[in-house]
Amino acid sequence: MVVGEFAMDADVVIIGGGPAGYACAEAAARGGRTVTVIDSSDPNAIESTTARHMLLRALLAANMAAEFRLVPDTLQPDLSTIMPMVAAAQQQGIEHREQLIATLNITKIHGTARFLSGREVQVAGESVHRLRFKRAVICTGSTRSPHSSLDGVDGVISVGHLVTHPEDIAGSVTVLGNSPVAIETASIASGLGATVTLVTGASQLLPGIPDELTELLCQSLPYNVHIGDFSEANAAPVIVDAAHRIGMTDELGLSTTSVQQVDCWIETDDRMQTGDARVLAAGDCIGPPLHAGAAAQQGRIAAETIIGGHAAWDPTAIAQVCHTSPQICWAGHQKGDQVQTIVSPWAGPATSNERTVLSWDASTSTLTGVGAIGPGACDLADGFITTLEMGTTLQDLADMVPAHVSGHCVLGDAARDAMRQA
Repeated sequence: MVVGEFAMDADVVIIGGGPAGYACAEAAARGGRTVTVIDSSDPNAIESTTARHMLLRALLAANMAAEFRLVPDTLQPDLSTIMPMVAAAQQQGIEHREQLIATLNITKIHGTARFLSGREVQVAGESVHRLRFKRAVICTGSTRSPHSSLDGVDGVISVGHLVTHPEDIAGSVTVLGNSPVAIETASIASGLGATVTLVTGASQLLPGIPDELTELLCQSLPYNVHIGDFSEANAAPVIVDAAHRIGMTDELGLSTTSVQQVDCWIETDDRMQTGDARVLAAGDCIGPPLHAGAAAQQGRIAAETIIGGHAAWDPTAIAQVCHTSPQICWAGHQKGDQVQTIVSPWAGPATSNERTVLSWDASTSTLTGVGAIGPGACDLADGFITTLEMGTTLQDLADMVPAHVSGHCVLGDAARDAMRQA
Protein backbone atom coordinates (compact mmCIF):
# COMPACT_ATOMS: atom_id res chain seq x y z
CA MET A 1 0.00 0.00 0.00
CA VAL A 2 1.26 3.48 -0.86
CA VAL A 3 2.14 5.65 2.14
CA GLY A 4 -0.90 7.78 2.99
CA GLU A 5 -3.26 5.45 1.11
CA PHE A 6 -6.29 4.05 2.86
CA ALA A 7 -8.87 1.56 1.66
CA MET A 8 -12.58 2.34 1.42
CA ASP A 9 -15.57 0.25 0.40
CA ALA A 10 -17.79 1.97 -2.14
CA ASP A 11 -21.14 1.19 -3.68
CA VAL A 12 -21.22 3.01 -7.05
CA VAL A 13 -18.02 4.73 -8.19
CA ILE A 14 -18.31 7.12 -11.14
CA ILE A 15 -15.02 8.05 -12.79
CA GLY A 16 -15.27 11.43 -14.45
CA GLY A 17 -17.73 14.28 -14.31
CA GLY A 18 -19.31 16.10 -17.19
CA PRO A 19 -22.77 15.43 -18.60
CA ALA A 20 -22.54 11.62 -18.39
CA GLY A 21 -20.92 11.43 -14.97
CA TYR A 22 -23.19 13.81 -13.13
CA ALA A 23 -26.37 12.57 -14.83
CA CYS A 24 -25.39 9.04 -13.80
CA ALA A 25 -24.59 10.16 -10.26
CA GLU A 26 -27.94 11.92 -9.86
CA ALA A 27 -29.96 9.01 -11.25
CA ALA A 28 -28.11 6.41 -9.16
CA ALA A 29 -28.44 8.47 -5.97
CA ARG A 30 -32.16 9.04 -6.57
CA GLY A 31 -32.42 5.28 -7.11
CA GLY A 32 -31.15 4.65 -3.59
CA ARG A 33 -27.50 3.87 -4.30
CA THR A 34 -24.57 5.42 -2.45
CA VAL A 35 -22.50 7.29 -5.01
CA THR A 36 -18.88 8.45 -5.15
CA VAL A 37 -17.75 10.66 -8.03
CA ILE A 38 -14.05 10.85 -8.88
CA ASP A 39 -13.46 13.97 -10.93
CA SER A 40 -10.11 15.41 -11.99
CA SER A 41 -11.45 18.11 -14.30
CA ASP A 42 -11.52 21.86 -13.91
CA PRO A 43 -15.17 22.72 -13.04
CA ASN A 44 -15.14 25.41 -15.75
CA ALA A 45 -14.19 22.80 -18.36
CA ILE A 46 -17.44 20.94 -17.68
CA GLU A 47 -19.33 24.10 -18.63
CA SER A 48 -17.32 24.62 -21.84
CA THR A 49 -20.33 24.05 -24.11
CA THR A 50 -22.34 26.62 -22.18
CA ALA A 51 -19.43 29.07 -22.45
CA ARG A 52 -19.04 28.49 -26.19
CA HIS A 53 -22.72 29.09 -26.89
CA MET A 54 -22.87 32.15 -24.63
CA LEU A 55 -19.87 33.68 -26.40
CA LEU A 56 -21.24 32.84 -29.84
CA ARG A 57 -24.68 34.32 -29.09
CA ALA A 58 -23.12 37.51 -27.72
CA LEU A 59 -20.88 37.94 -30.76
CA LEU A 60 -23.70 37.27 -33.22
CA ALA A 61 -25.90 39.80 -31.41
CA ALA A 62 -23.11 42.40 -31.50
CA ASN A 63 -22.49 41.86 -35.20
CA MET A 64 -26.22 41.97 -35.97
CA ALA A 65 -26.47 45.28 -34.14
CA ALA A 66 -23.69 46.64 -36.38
CA GLU A 67 -25.37 45.20 -39.49
CA PHE A 68 -28.63 46.99 -38.71
CA ARG A 69 -26.70 50.17 -37.86
CA LEU A 70 -27.79 50.10 -34.23
CA VAL A 71 -24.12 50.68 -33.43
CA PRO A 72 -21.26 51.88 -35.68
CA ASP A 73 -20.05 49.06 -37.94
CA THR A 74 -16.48 49.86 -36.89
CA LEU A 75 -17.23 49.02 -33.26
CA GLN A 76 -15.69 45.70 -32.22
CA PRO A 77 -17.52 43.34 -29.84
CA ASP A 78 -16.74 44.40 -26.25
CA LEU A 79 -15.06 41.40 -24.60
CA SER A 80 -14.87 43.26 -21.30
CA THR A 81 -18.68 43.05 -21.21
CA ILE A 82 -19.15 39.67 -22.90
CA MET A 83 -16.65 37.55 -20.94
CA PRO A 84 -18.09 38.31 -17.46
CA MET A 85 -21.46 37.14 -18.84
CA VAL A 86 -19.83 33.91 -20.05
CA ALA A 87 -18.12 33.40 -16.69
CA ALA A 88 -21.40 34.03 -14.86
CA ALA A 89 -23.16 31.37 -16.93
CA GLN A 90 -20.37 28.90 -16.17
CA GLN A 91 -20.52 29.68 -12.47
CA GLN A 92 -24.27 29.20 -12.39
CA GLY A 93 -23.86 25.70 -13.82
CA ILE A 94 -21.12 24.88 -11.30
CA GLU A 95 -23.20 26.08 -8.36
CA HIS A 96 -26.23 24.08 -9.51
CA ARG A 97 -24.13 20.92 -9.78
CA GLU A 98 -22.53 21.40 -6.35
CA GLN A 99 -25.95 21.99 -4.79
CA LEU A 100 -27.23 18.78 -6.38
CA ILE A 101 -24.24 16.83 -5.03
CA ALA A 102 -24.89 18.12 -1.52
CA THR A 103 -28.64 17.50 -1.68
CA LEU A 104 -28.23 13.87 -2.79
CA ASN A 105 -25.32 13.16 -0.39
CA ILE A 106 -22.99 12.28 -3.26
CA THR A 107 -19.35 11.98 -2.23
CA LYS A 108 -16.97 13.83 -4.53
CA ILE A 109 -13.23 13.11 -4.65
CA HIS A 110 -11.01 15.39 -6.69
CA GLY A 111 -8.36 13.21 -8.24
CA THR A 112 -7.35 10.81 -11.00
CA ALA A 113 -8.58 7.21 -10.94
CA ARG A 114 -6.75 4.11 -12.13
CA PHE A 115 -8.11 0.56 -12.04
CA LEU A 116 -6.16 -1.94 -9.98
CA SER A 117 -8.58 -4.69 -11.06
CA GLY A 118 -12.19 -5.10 -12.08
CA ARG A 119 -13.03 -4.60 -8.42
CA GLU A 120 -10.78 -1.76 -7.22
CA VAL A 121 -9.58 1.67 -8.26
CA GLN A 122 -6.79 3.78 -6.90
CA VAL A 123 -7.35 7.52 -6.73
CA ALA A 124 -4.45 9.98 -6.71
CA GLY A 125 -5.29 13.47 -5.54
CA GLU A 126 -4.79 15.46 -2.35
CA SER A 127 -4.48 12.06 -0.69
CA VAL A 128 -4.38 8.56 -2.10
CA HIS A 129 -7.47 6.39 -1.88
CA ARG A 130 -8.09 2.78 -2.77
CA LEU A 131 -11.77 2.12 -3.44
CA ARG A 132 -13.27 -1.36 -3.53
CA PHE A 133 -16.48 -0.89 -5.49
CA LYS A 134 -19.62 -2.87 -6.24
CA ARG A 135 -20.10 -1.12 -9.59
CA ALA A 136 -18.02 1.45 -11.46
CA VAL A 137 -19.05 3.70 -14.34
CA ILE A 138 -16.40 5.24 -16.62
CA CYS A 139 -17.44 8.72 -17.76
CA THR A 140 -14.08 10.26 -18.61
CA GLY A 141 -15.17 11.83 -21.89
CA SER A 142 -12.97 12.47 -24.91
CA THR A 143 -9.92 14.57 -25.63
CA ARG A 144 -8.38 16.30 -28.63
CA SER A 145 -6.17 14.10 -30.78
CA PRO A 146 -3.99 16.36 -32.95
CA HIS A 147 -3.88 15.50 -36.65
CA SER A 148 -0.50 14.34 -37.99
CA SER A 149 -0.35 17.41 -40.26
CA LEU A 150 -0.03 19.56 -37.12
CA ASP A 151 3.20 17.93 -35.93
CA GLY A 152 5.70 20.68 -35.17
CA VAL A 153 3.28 23.45 -36.19
CA ASP A 154 3.22 26.54 -33.97
CA GLY A 155 0.10 28.47 -33.01
CA VAL A 156 -2.22 25.47 -32.62
CA ILE A 157 -4.87 25.95 -29.92
CA SER A 158 -7.94 24.05 -28.75
CA VAL A 159 -11.57 25.16 -28.90
CA GLY A 160 -11.48 25.52 -25.12
CA HIS A 161 -8.53 27.92 -25.36
CA LEU A 162 -10.35 30.04 -27.92
CA VAL A 163 -13.42 30.28 -25.67
CA THR A 164 -11.45 31.18 -22.55
CA HIS A 165 -8.90 33.45 -24.27
CA PRO A 166 -10.75 35.14 -27.15
CA GLU A 167 -8.31 38.06 -26.94
CA ASP A 168 -5.75 35.78 -28.64
CA ILE A 169 -7.85 35.69 -31.82
CA ALA A 170 -6.87 38.23 -34.45
CA GLY A 171 -5.64 38.44 -38.04
CA SER A 172 -5.88 35.16 -39.98
CA VAL A 173 -7.27 32.07 -38.26
CA THR A 174 -7.69 28.55 -39.60
CA VAL A 175 -10.21 26.24 -37.95
CA LEU A 176 -9.85 22.50 -38.58
CA GLY A 177 -12.90 20.29 -38.28
CA ASN A 178 -16.18 19.17 -39.79
CA SER A 179 -18.69 19.14 -36.96
CA PRO A 180 -21.20 21.59 -35.50
CA VAL A 181 -18.55 22.47 -32.90
CA ALA A 182 -16.07 23.35 -35.66
CA ILE A 183 -18.68 25.45 -37.51
CA GLU A 184 -19.56 27.33 -34.31
CA THR A 185 -15.88 27.81 -33.45
CA ALA A 186 -15.20 29.34 -36.87
CA SER A 187 -18.20 31.63 -36.36
CA ILE A 188 -16.81 32.77 -33.00
CA ALA A 189 -13.41 33.55 -34.52
CA SER A 190 -15.12 35.45 -37.33
CA GLY A 191 -17.26 37.33 -34.83
CA LEU A 192 -14.08 38.40 -33.03
CA GLY A 193 -12.94 40.10 -36.22
CA ALA A 194 -10.54 37.49 -37.59
CA THR A 195 -10.28 36.45 -41.23
CA VAL A 196 -11.30 32.80 -40.95
CA THR A 197 -10.95 29.71 -43.09
CA LEU A 198 -12.69 26.51 -42.04
CA VAL A 199 -10.95 23.39 -43.36
CA THR A 200 -13.21 20.34 -43.27
CA GLY A 201 -10.71 17.51 -43.79
CA ALA A 202 -13.45 15.72 -45.75
CA SER A 203 -15.10 15.80 -49.16
CA GLN A 204 -18.27 17.51 -47.94
CA LEU A 205 -19.39 19.79 -45.15
CA LEU A 206 -21.25 18.13 -42.24
CA PRO A 207 -21.79 14.74 -43.93
CA GLY A 208 -24.53 13.77 -41.48
CA ILE A 209 -26.69 16.72 -42.57
CA PRO A 210 -28.47 16.86 -45.96
CA ASP A 211 -26.85 18.83 -48.79
CA GLU A 212 -30.11 20.78 -49.08
CA LEU A 213 -29.25 22.43 -45.77
CA THR A 214 -25.45 22.61 -45.85
CA GLU A 215 -25.37 24.26 -49.27
CA LEU A 216 -27.57 27.07 -47.95
CA LEU A 217 -25.40 27.32 -44.84
CA CYS A 218 -22.24 27.72 -46.94
CA GLN A 219 -23.85 30.60 -48.82
CA SER A 220 -24.47 32.47 -45.58
CA LEU A 221 -21.35 31.81 -43.48
CA PRO A 222 -19.17 34.94 -43.06
CA TYR A 223 -15.93 33.03 -43.66
CA ASN A 224 -14.27 30.77 -46.22
CA VAL A 225 -14.97 27.02 -46.20
CA HIS A 226 -12.28 24.78 -47.71
CA ILE A 227 -13.65 21.35 -48.60
CA GLY A 228 -10.58 19.17 -48.55
CA ASP A 229 -7.67 17.69 -46.62
CA PHE A 230 -6.08 19.51 -43.71
CA SER A 231 -2.69 19.40 -45.42
CA GLU A 232 -4.11 21.57 -48.23
CA ALA A 233 -4.90 24.42 -45.87
CA ASN A 234 -2.91 27.61 -46.02
CA ALA A 235 -0.88 28.24 -42.88
CA ALA A 236 -2.25 30.84 -40.45
CA PRO A 237 -0.75 32.38 -37.30
CA VAL A 238 -3.53 30.78 -35.26
CA ILE A 239 -4.91 27.30 -35.95
CA VAL A 240 -7.86 26.07 -33.91
CA ASP A 241 -7.96 22.29 -33.84
CA ALA A 242 -11.62 21.23 -33.63
CA ALA A 243 -11.16 18.00 -35.56
CA HIS A 244 -10.24 14.60 -34.15
CA ARG A 245 -11.14 13.34 -30.69
CA ILE A 246 -10.47 10.06 -28.91
CA GLY A 247 -11.72 8.50 -25.70
CA MET A 248 -9.90 9.76 -22.61
CA THR A 249 -8.87 6.34 -21.33
CA ASP A 250 -5.06 6.15 -21.45
CA GLU A 251 -4.55 6.69 -17.71
CA LEU A 252 -7.33 4.35 -16.52
CA GLY A 253 -5.32 1.13 -16.42
CA LEU A 254 -8.00 -0.77 -18.31
CA SER A 255 -5.57 -3.63 -18.98
CA THR A 256 -6.18 -4.76 -15.38
CA THR A 257 -9.88 -5.25 -16.21
CA SER A 258 -11.90 -7.07 -18.87
CA VAL A 259 -13.02 -3.79 -20.46
CA GLN A 260 -12.50 -3.86 -24.23
CA GLN A 261 -11.75 -0.95 -26.56
CA VAL A 262 -12.23 -0.46 -30.30
CA ASP A 263 -10.28 2.38 -31.96
CA CYS A 264 -9.69 4.13 -28.62
CA TRP A 265 -13.37 3.95 -27.63
CA ILE A 266 -14.69 1.76 -24.80
CA GLU A 267 -16.99 -0.97 -26.11
CA THR A 268 -20.41 -1.25 -24.43
CA ASP A 269 -23.79 -2.81 -25.10
CA ASP A 270 -27.04 -0.86 -25.24
CA ARG A 271 -27.28 -0.87 -21.43
CA MET A 272 -23.80 0.69 -21.09
CA GLN A 273 -22.25 -2.56 -19.84
CA THR A 274 -18.65 -3.33 -20.76
CA GLY A 275 -16.92 -6.71 -20.98
CA ASP A 276 -16.25 -6.51 -17.24
CA ALA A 277 -19.25 -7.52 -15.13
CA ARG A 278 -18.83 -4.73 -12.57
CA VAL A 279 -17.81 -1.91 -14.92
CA LEU A 280 -20.03 0.26 -17.14
CA ALA A 281 -19.20 3.24 -19.34
CA ALA A 282 -21.15 6.20 -20.72
CA GLY A 283 -20.65 9.43 -22.62
CA ASP A 284 -17.95 10.49 -25.05
CA CYS A 285 -15.50 7.80 -23.88
CA ILE A 286 -17.63 5.16 -25.70
CA GLY A 287 -17.54 7.06 -29.01
CA PRO A 288 -19.82 9.10 -31.26
CA PRO A 289 -22.13 10.97 -31.31
CA LEU A 290 -19.92 12.99 -28.86
CA HIS A 291 -22.98 14.95 -27.85
CA ALA A 292 -23.70 16.32 -24.36
CA GLY A 293 -27.38 15.38 -24.47
CA ALA A 294 -26.52 11.84 -25.59
CA ALA A 295 -23.87 11.56 -22.88
CA ALA A 296 -26.33 12.56 -20.15
CA GLN A 297 -28.90 10.04 -21.38
CA GLN A 298 -26.27 7.29 -21.50
CA GLY A 299 -25.29 8.18 -17.92
CA ARG A 300 -28.91 7.79 -16.82
CA ILE A 301 -29.14 4.43 -18.63
CA ALA A 302 -26.00 3.23 -16.81
CA ALA A 303 -27.60 4.19 -13.51
CA GLU A 304 -30.83 2.39 -14.48
CA THR A 305 -28.83 -0.74 -15.28
CA ILE A 306 -27.15 -0.61 -11.87
CA ILE A 307 -30.39 -0.17 -9.91
CA GLY A 308 -32.18 -2.90 -11.84
CA GLY A 309 -34.09 -0.93 -14.46
CA HIS A 310 -34.54 -1.85 -18.10
CA ALA A 311 -33.56 1.33 -19.97
CA ALA A 312 -31.50 0.86 -23.11
CA TRP A 313 -29.73 3.11 -25.62
CA ASP A 314 -31.82 3.00 -28.78
CA PRO A 315 -32.58 6.53 -30.00
CA THR A 316 -34.50 6.93 -33.25
CA ALA A 317 -32.56 10.09 -34.03
CA ILE A 318 -30.14 12.56 -32.46
CA ALA A 319 -30.37 16.17 -33.51
CA GLN A 320 -27.38 17.97 -34.96
CA VAL A 321 -27.54 21.71 -34.39
CA CYS A 322 -25.35 24.65 -35.34
CA HIS A 323 -25.99 27.84 -33.37
CA THR A 324 -24.64 29.96 -36.20
CA SER A 325 -26.23 32.68 -38.29
CA PRO A 326 -28.34 31.26 -39.81
CA GLN A 327 -29.02 28.41 -37.41
CA ILE A 328 -29.20 24.89 -38.80
CA CYS A 329 -30.79 21.77 -37.34
CA TRP A 330 -31.25 18.20 -38.63
CA ALA A 331 -32.50 14.94 -37.14
CA GLY A 332 -33.03 11.57 -38.82
CA HIS A 333 -31.91 10.20 -42.18
CA GLN A 334 -32.61 10.11 -45.92
CA LYS A 335 -31.68 6.45 -46.44
CA GLY A 336 -33.78 3.94 -48.38
CA ASP A 337 -35.13 3.40 -51.88
CA GLN A 338 -38.59 4.60 -50.84
CA VAL A 339 -37.41 7.77 -49.09
CA GLN A 340 -38.43 11.06 -50.67
CA THR A 341 -37.35 14.57 -49.69
CA ILE A 342 -38.83 18.03 -50.08
CA VAL A 343 -37.26 21.44 -49.45
CA SER A 344 -39.95 23.91 -48.41
CA PRO A 345 -39.30 27.68 -48.13
CA TRP A 346 -40.50 29.59 -45.09
CA ALA A 347 -43.01 32.36 -45.60
CA GLY A 348 -41.03 35.49 -46.36
CA PRO A 349 -38.90 37.10 -49.07
CA ALA A 350 -38.26 34.85 -52.04
CA THR A 351 -34.54 35.53 -51.75
CA SER A 352 -34.20 34.31 -48.16
CA ASN A 353 -32.32 31.11 -47.33
CA GLU A 354 -34.84 29.91 -44.75
CA ARG A 355 -35.96 26.37 -45.50
CA THR A 356 -37.50 23.27 -43.97
CA VAL A 357 -36.40 19.85 -45.20
CA LEU A 358 -38.64 16.80 -44.74
CA SER A 359 -37.80 13.22 -45.69
CA TRP A 360 -40.37 10.43 -45.54
CA ASP A 361 -40.99 6.84 -46.56
CA ALA A 362 -43.22 6.99 -49.62
CA SER A 363 -44.83 3.62 -48.82
CA THR A 364 -46.05 4.67 -45.37
CA SER A 365 -45.75 8.50 -45.34
CA THR A 366 -43.79 8.12 -42.08
CA LEU A 367 -41.18 10.78 -41.55
CA THR A 368 -37.55 9.66 -41.56
CA GLY A 369 -35.84 13.04 -41.26
CA VAL A 370 -36.64 16.64 -40.35
CA GLY A 371 -34.44 19.71 -40.63
CA ALA A 372 -34.46 23.47 -40.96
CA ILE A 373 -32.22 26.43 -41.60
CA GLY A 374 -33.08 29.94 -40.49
CA PRO A 375 -33.50 32.10 -37.38
CA GLY A 376 -34.52 29.97 -34.40
CA ALA A 377 -34.04 26.65 -36.22
CA CYS A 378 -32.18 25.16 -33.25
CA ASP A 379 -35.21 25.82 -31.03
CA LEU A 380 -37.12 23.32 -33.18
CA ALA A 381 -34.71 20.44 -32.45
CA ASP A 382 -36.68 18.81 -29.63
CA GLY A 383 -39.85 19.00 -31.71
CA PHE A 384 -38.03 17.28 -34.57
CA ILE A 385 -36.84 14.49 -32.28
CA THR A 386 -40.32 13.97 -30.78
CA THR A 387 -41.81 13.89 -34.27
CA LEU A 388 -39.46 11.10 -35.35
CA GLU A 389 -39.66 9.13 -32.10
CA MET A 390 -43.47 9.03 -32.33
CA GLY A 391 -43.48 7.72 -35.91
CA THR A 392 -45.31 10.79 -37.22
CA THR A 393 -46.73 10.76 -40.74
CA LEU A 394 -47.05 13.65 -43.17
CA GLN A 395 -50.79 13.79 -42.45
CA ASP A 396 -50.14 13.94 -38.69
CA LEU A 397 -47.79 16.85 -39.20
CA ALA A 398 -50.16 18.66 -41.56
CA ASP A 399 -53.00 18.31 -39.01
CA MET A 400 -50.96 19.63 -36.07
CA VAL A 401 -52.13 22.97 -34.65
CA PRO A 402 -48.92 24.83 -33.77
CA ALA A 403 -48.53 27.39 -31.02
CA HIS A 404 -48.92 30.92 -32.35
CA VAL A 405 -46.59 32.66 -32.81
CA SER A 406 -43.90 29.96 -33.02
CA GLY A 407 -41.49 28.52 -35.54
CA HIS A 408 -43.21 25.12 -35.49
CA CYS A 409 -45.73 26.32 -38.10
CA VAL A 410 -43.03 25.66 -40.73
CA LEU A 411 -43.41 21.90 -40.17
CA GLY A 412 -47.08 21.87 -41.11
CA ASP A 413 -46.40 24.05 -44.14
CA ALA A 414 -43.67 21.65 -45.29
CA ALA A 415 -45.88 18.60 -44.71
CA ARG A 416 -48.67 20.08 -46.82
CA ASP A 417 -46.18 20.90 -49.57
CA ALA A 418 -44.94 17.28 -49.42
CA MET A 419 -48.47 15.86 -49.63
CA ARG A 420 -49.15 17.94 -52.73
CA GLN A 421 -45.95 16.62 -54.25
CA ALA A 422 -46.53 12.95 -53.31
